[in-house]
Amino acid sequence: MNQAAFPITNICVVSDKKNCPPRYTILDRTVCSGDDADFWKDKLFKNKVLRYICYTKDLSSNQIPQVVTDIALVSLKDPTPQGYTAINLTADTHEQALRKHILCVRFILKNMTNSAITDIALYKDNSFKERQYTLVGEVNGINFTFLLGPVAAAAQRPAPAVPVAREQLVNAPTSPPPVQPRHVQTYENLQPKTSSKQPLTGIEGIPFKLNDRLTKNIQGNLDKSALDLQITIRSLSELEELTEYNFSREKTLINVP
Repeated sequence: MNQAAFPITNICVVSDKKNCPPRYTILDRTVCSGDDADFWKDKLFKNKVLRYICYTKDLSSNQIPQVVTDIALVSLKDPTPQGYTAINLTADTHEQALRKHILCVRFILKNMTNSAITDIALYKDNSFKERQYTLVGEVNGINFTFLLGPVAAAAQRPAPAVPVAREQLVNAPTSPPPVQPRHVQTYENLQPKTSSKQPLTGIEGIPFKLNDRLTKNIQGNLDKSALDLQITIRSLSELEELTEYNFSREKTLINVP
């Protein structure tokens, strides 16, 4: 897959070109005209305050697998749109990112969307329309645009082979090993094998018998007093009253009406 078709995974703003984060691309020039792409440019602080947009397509193993699906520019007084993340500060100096706007980015898990932003471009004219780019907004005479593209499913890599010792490779036989006969499990094979050398378990050697209260006495007569278990016979309504439980506390905990 072409690198240009990969989705963008993060965006940031820096105050110095040299501070562009690793594996990020800085947008310091406009397309076609090649003008400086400073987003903070003004007449009073033209050479003192600088702001540049950077983006990356890298998806590290310790990062949430999310992609950028939309970008918005809102006024400093407006709230951040629902579902968007506001980039208020620069990544290098932690100062205000933009002078009159707030850059807002919408992230979505990669496996939850079919399309994402694959490129960001800055134009001085309207030629971005011919290239099917979407206009985010205009900042200091710069048209901030992006391009949407499909999100391809990542190809599954085969599992790595199990490492084999060098000695095993050198001494490996040239002919395939003989086929071993298949062992068929039978009922006799599944029975536990006992041996006098094996240690006893915790229940071996313990006799199993009925309680003395339920056995006959020496004369062979059944001891009726021993069978007096004091069982109280109750009606169905009494049993329902004894076992009634409304589960009100459990319903409160799981918010079930």
